[in-house]
Amino acid sequence: MAHSNIWNSHPRGYGKGSRECRVCTHPAGLIRKYGLNICRQCFRENSAAIGFTKRETGDQYTRNLEFTYRFPNNTMAQIVMTSVRGHLCTTDFPDQYRKWGSCAPVQLFELNVEKKPSADLVALERNLAHEARNANQVMIWTDCDREGENIGAEVAQVCRRSNQRIVVTRARFSSVTPAEIHRAMQNPVQLDQRQVDAVDARMELDLRVGASFTRFQTLSFQDWFPDLKDGVVSYGPCQFPTLGFVVDQYRRVENFIPESFWKLEVKHNKDGIDANFVWQRGHLFDQLACLVIYEACMEIPGPTFRINKVKSKPTSKYKPLPLTTVELQKSGSRLLSMSSDRIMTVAEGLYTQGWISYPRTETDQFDQNYDLMGLVQKQTHNGLWGRFAQRLVEGGFRNPRRGKENDQAHPPIHPVMHTENLAGDEKKVYEYITRRFLACCAEDAKGDQTDIEAVIHTETFNATGLIIKERNYLDVYPYDKWSGTVLPNFEEGEEFIPTEFMMKHGATTRPTTITESQLIALMHKNGIGTDATIADHIKTIINREYVLERNLALICLGTKTKQQVVEDGIEMYRNVFEIVNRDKRTLHQALTRYLRDAQRPPPGPGQEPRNGGARNAGGAGGGGGGRGGGGGRGGGGGGGGGGGGGDGGGGGDGGGGGGGGRAGSGGGSNGFQSYAPNPAIPNISQQQQGFPSRQGGAVMDAFRENLGSGNAVDSKPRCACGLVAKEVASSKNNGRLFFACSKHQSIACKFFAWADEVNPAAKTGPWTAGAGGGQPQAPQQYSAAFMSDKQCFKCQQMGHFSSNCTSTGTGYGNNSYNKSSTSAKSKGSSSKSATKRTSKSSITAVRVSKKSRPI
Repeated sequence: MAHSNIWNSHPRGYGKGSRECRVCTHPAGLIRKYGLNICRQCFRENSAAIGFTKRETGDQYTRNLEFTYRFPNNTMAQIVMTSVRGHLCTTDFPDQYRKWGSCAPVQLFELNVEKKPSADLVALERNLAHEARNANQVMIWTDCDREGENIGAEVAQVCRRSNQRIVVTRARFSSVTPAEIHRAMQNPVQLDQRQVDAVDARMELDLRVGASFTRFQTLSFQDWFPDLKDGVVSYGPCQFPTLGFVVDQYRRVENFIPESFWKLEVKHNKDGIDANFVWQRGHLFDQLACLVIYEACMEIPGPTFRINKVKSKPTSKYKPLPLTTVELQKSGSRLLSMSSDRIMTVAEGLYTQGWISYPRTETDQFDQNYDLMGLVQKQTHNGLWGRFAQRLVEGGFRNPRRGKENDQAHPPIHPVMHTENLAGDEKKVYEYITRRFLACCAEDAKGDQTDIEAVIHTETFNATGLIIKERNYLDVYPYDKWSGTVLPNFEEGEEFIPTEFMMKHGATTRPTTITESQLIALMHKNGIGTDATIADHIKTIINREYVLERNLALICLGTKTKQQVVEDGIEMYRNVFEIVNRDKRTLHQALTRYLRDAQRPPPGPGQEPRNGGARNAGGAGGGGGGRGGGGGRGGGGGGGGGGGGGDGGGGGDGGGGGGGGRAGSGGGSNGFQSYAPNPAIPNISQQQQGFPSRQGGAVMDAFRENLGSGNAVDSKPRCACGLVAKEVASSKNNGRLFFACSKHQSIACKFFAWADEVNPAAKTGPWTAGAGGGQPQAPQQYSAAFMSDKQCFKCQQMGHFSSNCTSTGTGYGNNSYNKSSTSAKSKGSSSKSATKRTSKSSITAVRVSKKSRPI
């Protein structure tokens, strides 16, 4: 089917130039984007005046446009232009298996699939069949990619059913310009059946995998979780690899622990120009080692540095490669402050308006016979980059760099027409594409680079300077930065005492969460999706050596057949399905861990009572929730962990872990579920899980409950991050030990617990059941393994806490700290002098003057 922009090439030449309607001469409401220059009213009412007639098709979104076309040999042809709305057919299972209970989900990997006409596109199919009856030839003008090829094959199939003698051809084009349209019209080709097969294979695998896993998940989850009985838990395998990249980077961020490092830096001012020398070692994570090296350098008189090498050479900053879809999405999302999806939407709009070439291409090299100079000349009238384009026309033009990719379908993205009437996002995307194209046709930026090497003792330091001589492509491409750095003149063998010689302290910085540009680059590197699907939905899954998208490309190349790819994909996914089905208990446990608490109703209204208040409230027919409250007589136990059941009282919501009192009927649920955070997800922060940011007794309640069950494995509690808490000695409390998050303090959660209060028998405090409510609790029993792992901070003996220790020792917490803090003093006078020097700066920096050396 021909593209509607064929109007632009009509023999009557209704092109641009006029500022008024060509029919009624009115200047308002002109349609200029197709070069028609006709007002909208005349376009609707006088279509014959611009060379075509319009007919209805039965579909509200589609019209038939009829016009006459003249071929180069003066042959006239009557053309009927129509369109479709995507695929005419859908791939599905036979009707008897469409109900979810008709077969086991695993059987969907084996059932036959069939293509069926889409119910909502019957009018389009009827229109195609009607027009094909009286036609000699049908020419397919769909997008020139795999999906477009498959849609074209569906159109051809409908036309052949109506007219078996009809000739089917294919128009290949990369831009919507008069010249390109004429060329495609006069040089038709055949449909590529291999591309058609590749899409059929992808659609079949999508159906089998999606249907089988969706049915399995939905039916299983509805049995496990009644709240999901009315929903569908769909499966999206194409998103899993992409989500994996995001999660991997997020875990790196969450698990990051800053590490301190030390480095040496040299600065020297000569002739009023500063030179910054960088240590060749970079930095060291051992402070003492760095200090020893620094001291050795400082022992050199001066300290005097010697210029060991001065090297100057010409250098270049290469111009960018021609623009591909992936690069447009990567660079655009980073430079234009737009999402990749929005960029592609805008680019497709610019393409359909005839301003740029086809925006879905993997090619980063222009054909040697491509008329690039003609495209450059069209940009010479622009007010922003017109002068630069004129420089290229007058002799500055250079052939673009040739990349490594060529999809043999479309050239790189480039402007095909000049316009200055765009605004907003359209203007930003068009400007970026045009500037990129002009930069590709310019010369590399050139400069002179100077490398200077200075040595002292055994250490080497380097300084680099740059002088830009010719900016060239940088004049039109502001998205690249290249700044010069001027160095003073140094001669080999020259010696100098630096203005500053510093030992600096720093720390590794936390990695950032993945950006959209980085994600697109990772997807492209791993072969996930085509260049056009990256911004939308990923059409692939990576599993060992299998990559679906690459297999589809192999079908197009003829290396693999459709049947081979489908069989490989079915076998792979069937194995995955069987593993998931066999281990679905694990899936159930994992989901229960996170869905159980989310589905619990919130606690009932009522004020949380003070310690002991729940007993009286219970007598009135059920106590309100309160940590440490006891159950009243005849009433439900108060909500909250730690409360004991009263005489005859049933355990309330959250009454688990209760102690003494006569046994009541009915068991309460675990109080940890009501008050404590959900189980911590590894590598996910508290805020990500929706936990309350404030830490309180609930965390310790959970720890106590774990110990009380006798199933404790770790001798230390876990913080809200899900990590085993570290034991720290308090310097302000005479070495008293406490538990805290094991992460670095800059990223740690607020978990805190005194180590000697882990034992509830030791002391009644905010971590134990409150006084006054319910019957007295029996002392908490700890496992032998737990007790044997505990060390008293006073006597350093195992098996008891400091609160039960009979020793009169003062503990070792402060001593350990002092020992660490004074260890450097044993290094002698050199370390002592170094301590004095480094104490003057919070960043452990030492400033050395030319005139005097600090002591």
